[in-house]
This record gives sequence, C-alpha cells and structure tokens, in this order.
Amino acid sequence: MGRDPIKKIKKSIYLADFGKKVGGDLYIYTTHYLFLPGPLRVLVSDAAAIFMNDYLSWNEGGLDFEVTKIDRRGIVSFLSYPSFFQEAHPALVCSVRCPVGGNIKIINYGPENPWILHRKELLFSEENLGANELDLHEMCVELTKKEEEAGLLKNPPGQKKAWDQHLADNGFYIRGHQLMRVGFLA
Repeated sequence: MGRDPIKKIKKSIYLADFGKKVGGDLYIYTTHYLFLPGPLRVLVSDAAAIFMNDYLSWNEGGLDFEVTKIDRRGIVSFLSYPSFFQEAHPALVCSVRCPVGGNIKIINYGPENPWILHRKELLFSEENLGANELDLHEMCVELTKKEEEAGLLKNPPGQKKAWDQHLADNGFYIRGHQLMRVGFLA
C-alpha cells in the first residue's frame, strides 16, 4: 500500500462516499465493499481471505456477517447482526477481527445487553442498492429522520437496555422499523 499505509487508509476512509463513520473508523454493509475506494477494497478483500481461511474453516454456527468495520489502523472486522433486516436496531452477536498478517480475534456477545446498530442506512452505497436492500434503506432513512426529529440521536446509547430506556424516557418505542409514540395506536 505504499510507504505510509495507515495514512492512505485514513485518507481513503475520509474520502469514502458512503458508510457510517465513527471515530475515524468506517462501517459498511459487507457486500458493498466492492464500491469502496481502491485501497479499502483491497484491504477488505485481504481480510476476507484471512476470515475465510481461519474462521470459516472451523465455524459451524452458520452466522452471516452483515457489517464490515474498517478501522483507521487498517484492521478489518466482520460483524454479525442476525436480525439486521428484521429489526430497526439489531443486536451485535459476534465480531471477527482480521488484521492482515496477524491472528483473528473472535468476540461473541451475550444476549443480556447487546450492542445495537443505529443509522443503518449509512452503511449502504445508495447508488448500488439491490432490490432487497432498497426497501430496507428507505425504511431506515425514514426511521432515522423521525428519531432525529424526536431528539433521540443526539447522544444515543449503544446498548439495548440503555436505548430502550432512552426511548421510554422520551415517550417512544420501536415497532418494526417505525418510531411509535407511547399511548398512540399504531
């Protein structure tokens, strides 16, 4: 990747025209890695080869990894959110960290208070949405807009229990991909 690969990764993350950017890291819908700038596309491809070789060779769980995280140091993680398409704020179940040239690290998250995902629509390359992704993207855009209007995303809690409490404290709950006001019929 050149003499300063970290600088190139940071620049590529900055220049990426889609994805959720958090603290200098980039999160994308996994299959959309093909639409990333060249250096990031190569990095994800190399990490996927490690992932396929090291993780999938012994994984019997059959998990899908819907989200890919590219951190500013060039480490790629594949994140499993089994309810990604069904829930507005799906729970993180497993993370497989794949540093190029290093050993993978697997973290399984318990169901008691999982990390959840906000603003799913940002993960997609809008110009390259497939038919099954288009409806989800539109629902997520609408949900995020309503959550922002309600002030729920100013500093949203990242774990399920705190998020549910945050919603309740503000008089809301989520049904499907819709923000509902407590006390109003759906």
